[in-house]
Amino acid sequence: MVWTFKLRSGVVFHNGKSMTADDVVYSLNMHRPPNQSIATYLFAAVQDIKSDGPLTVRIEMKEPNADLPMCLGYMDPIVVPEGFTDFPNLVGTGPFKLKSFRPGVRMTAERNPNYWKSGLPYLDELETFGIPNSQARMNALLAGDVEFITRVDPRQISLIERSDQVKMAAGKGTRFITLPMMVDQAPFDNLDLRLALKYSIDREGILRDVRKGFGTLANDHPVPPVDPFYCRDMPQRAYDPDKAKFHLKKSGLEQAKLLLHTSEAMGGEGPDIAVHFQQSAAKIGLNFEIRREPVEGYWGNVWMKRPFHMSTFQGRPTADMILSVNHMSDARWNETRFRSDKVDQLLKAGRSINDQAKRKEIYCDVQRIVADEGGTILPIFMDYLDARSAKLQGYQPHAISEAGGARLSETIWMA
Repeated sequence: MVWTFKLRSGVVFHNGKSMTADDVVYSLNMHRPPNQSIATYLFAAVQDIKSDGPLTVRIEMKEPNADLPMCLGYMDPIVVPEGFTDFPNLVGTGPFKLKSFRPGVRMTAERNPNYWKSGLPYLDELETFGIPNSQARMNALLAGDVEFITRVDPRQISLIERSDQVKMAAGKGTRFITLPMMVDQAPFDNLDLRLALKYSIDREGILRDVRKGFGTLANDHPVPPVDPFYCRDMPQRAYDPDKAKFHLKKSGLEQAKLLLHTSEAMGGEGPDIAVHFQQSAAKIGLNFEIRREPVEGYWGNVWMKRPFHMSTFQGRPTADMILSVNHMSDARWNETRFRSDKVDQLLKAGRSINDQAKRKEIYCDVQRIVADEGGTILPIFMDYLDARSAKLQGYQPHAISEAGGARLSETIWMA
């Protein structure tokens, strides 16, 4: 199977070079070697990528992937000039040209006068800051130090409602916080203990008390209700003390000592969800300790290293993408280390056909296996709670990511 893509003519890089098929081939091939890119999984079924003239790219597949165009349109596979390696000083084709960048601290950029979308962007300059603490972000917005923030703590919304200078910029979201249990390590190699924990988390209570209703219930898998392949035939898993007690007793691990690692690294609600879970689990005799880790170093020192911890992910454009990045056996971000030949086979089968009804059946089977056998506790999907200065106009919410689908800068202007 071969995909042929015709490129738009007249696209120019930030350094003035015209974009050609060779640039696209080089950029996509960067993601293909194992363990080189967070987007490697998107290209697992690709056999070869070649140019066929200055504006044509041919992608030969070793296995079909009906979602390939969606994969290429995601934020990871950006296009850079052929041979480019100076990524701290990135050159691309987007609406802004990079001026300076300090990871996790600050980024400045200026308008790209040669952007291929005529008339855009509206802003002359853009500056972003890393402010991990939710209260500090809110204070910066209320003081007029910034014009836009992400991940507003629901408890702070009243501050915005009392101000004429700032407004909420909210929308239905697909971001989730997950509590991975590593199934290859005791005691989480015991399925009944995992099920006891899944039945002892009060999802409705977390949505009500922690998120103040801003979100939707989840079912221990990462496919959100807005996705066309969401499995609506699965019963919603609820807080069920009787089932939790049954599985806990069956596990023989009533006295197990569990330690849950959490942090504000995944948002201010992370520790709050942990405490809420601890309280609901304690009611059925399932006790665990919480260790609140610092934001700095969490993703390098705790995430995917501790057997029971918390994590967060943005949604993905397709069910296959989010299931593949988290739940294929060899996935780079397989947080739970759950390995299932059946899941791997089903995901490959789902990519190989275009019949949408059959694809939904396949992905529904995957969701059931992940929820019933895997190591993921996934209680809710969270709405995107962004906030903006009243002067900032043009914000358009998007279900896939906060900040308008991570494309905020392209559409906004200051009144």
